[in-house]
Amino acid sequence: MMLRVGYRQSKSWHKIITVLLIASAFIICLSCEKKSPPETRDKFYNPDNDSLINIDPRLIGYYEDEPLPKPEGEVNALHIDLHDRVYIGSGKALFIVDTLGTHLNAVALDDTVRSITTHENGDIYIASQKRISVLDSGGIKKQSWEMDNERTFFTSVAVDGNNVFAADAGERIILRFDTTGTLINRIGDKDSTKDISGFVIPSANFGLAIGRDGSLWAANTGRHKLQNFRTNGELISEWGEAGAQTDAFCGCCNPVSFTLIGDGSFVTGEKGFSRVKIYNQAGKFVTVVAPPSVFLGPKAIAALAADSHGTIYIADAYEKTIRRFKRKQD
Repeated sequence: MMLRVGYRQSKSWHKIITVLLIASAFIICLSCEKKSPPETRDKFYNPDNDSLINIDPRLIGYYEDEPLPKPEGEVNALHIDLHDRVYIGSGKALFIVDTLGTHLNAVALDDTVRSITTHENGDIYIASQKRISVLDSGGIKKQSWEMDNERTFFTSVAVDGNNVFAADAGERIILRFDTTGTLINRIGDKDSTKDISGFVIPSANFGLAIGRDGSLWAANTGRHKLQNFRTNGELISEWGEAGAQTDAFCGCCNPVSFTLIGDGSFVTGEKGFSRVKIYNQAGKFVTVVAPPSVFLGPKAIAALAADSHGTIYIADAYEKTIRRFKRKQD
């Protein structure tokens, strides 16, 4: 009897120690988010945090290729259309290049670009803090609509058919418009009768993407989940968990950016310990694209995109460039 009780106590202590170790790593991740390079980089990107920064090479399935040539300036938004044209938001300007970096177009805008997407008809949709703007394929403005709400802070826009979805980080809600700017419905309001817990958005990172079936995916960053909704707001599914381990989402609020690739897999980007990973359609971890060791600091990942060949593009806020990662050959 005594041996069995001792065994149970040992197991209990083992569980407690395990939880404390995970919690400690989580706190380290959280503290890193609040620092900025280069002065503070060495304080956190150091051997004490080696297991979080230098990920096991066997888990890394991509290598870095040459960066995409681009005009000088900050990079705060990124999108690649069905024809592999690359759209780069840089302050109050939109640059369009091909995958070799060849200049195609440049458009001056009225507001800082927060997000870019394109419609199948070629129209370009741009989200700024309070405005959604629509340009034709040549960059000529067609229309725009603006929210008369002090709290509104658009961080992402996604388009499918006649639906335009805008993520409002200020109001912690997704707004569904038609292509004329008429509001149709809200998505994500807390509703316990429908198992919708509501969005927890601690910072201005609130991403959207359209699934292969036309449904909407959204990053509920404070809950460390990606959630799938029908256009009417019905929650279909969700996945993701908090933690410092490689297959989880670290810090207070991740993923800060995500995109879908051709086979329906997810590419996710995190802050805290900047890292980019791939999960399959069911949300199971597959591989690492870019580990923390390749970035200058905790908030490197401004945006993500992928071309038709599966190359991953990362808008690096510190290096102010578009970095490219390709799949390693088996």
